[in-house]
Amino acid sequence: METIDGINYDLNTPEIGEATIRGPNTTTLTEIIVPATIESGENTYSVTNIATSAFKDNTSITSIDFSGASNLKIIGQNAFYNTPVININFSGATNLVKILGNAFNNTHVTSLDFRNLVNLEQIFIYSFRFCTKLTSVNFGNNPKLIGGGTKSSQSFYFAPFDSCSNLPAIDLSNTVIENIGNNSFNSCSNLISAKLPSSLTQISNGAFYSAGLTEILIPWTVDTIVGGAFQNFVTNFVLYWDKAYKSELETYVNTAFSSTSSGLKVVYLNTTLGSLPTKLENIQAD
Repeated sequence: METIDGINYDLNTPEIGEATIRGPNTTTLTEIIVPATIESGENTYSVTNIATSAFKDNTSITSIDFSGASNLKIIGQNAFYNTPVININFSGATNLVKILGNAFNNTHVTSLDFRNLVNLEQIFIYSFRFCTKLTSVNFGNNPKLIGGGTKSSQSFYFAPFDSCSNLPAIDLSNTVIENIGNNSFNSCSNLISAKLPSSLTQISNGAFYSAGLTEILIPWTVDTIVGGAFQNFVTNFVLYWDKAYKSELETYVNTAFSSTSSGLKVVYLNTTLGSLPTKLENIQAD
């Protein structure tokens, strides 16, 4: 164990040269600065992990700075669960691969920027659940965002943004996500805009359940919409759908849109979309 600037680190052997952030050594830390390396004696260790529950229930931390965390690979389960964190700077975490379950659940974070996370593969269950002050998420055009090469891994794991009730918009249009997983944006009641990528093939159960959307454009690449994906929407919901796949829509209306179907309006597009338009109102419909 090594303690530096109020943070405890577990050290592997010098031959391995890796360190894991274990947690705080004081109750007064307000900012966590994750470095690329630390020194212990004559040895240098790369900081690669933040341990499970490392800062869980801490009451003083309001800021996390990953701008120098170029060796960080994993943020552990419950790492910052139920903390008053407001600011998270991911800009230097270019080798981050996984954000594990509940890592930032029930924090006060207001914005997220994933654009520099070029090796991020998975955002796990409830990672940012109940972040009710979150108003902005920038996914950028990261080609590996939530992706690992297969359909199952290029997805949001179960409910990562569940109950982020003040998130107004998401733009996934430049990502390569294939599956929006179960309850990903469940109960995001103020989510009024969602742009989906042309790589998308599946929208899973409860993905946008009780969201605030009044309209959505489904990319022509989608071949599976699991029951409940769009349940419990507002009345007079508008669905934009490719005309070439008109017959397939009938199989989804009574399951994916079941509590919305009575007020559902479908607008069929004339051409198969190779890319998504910037704004729905600019679409030429049939």
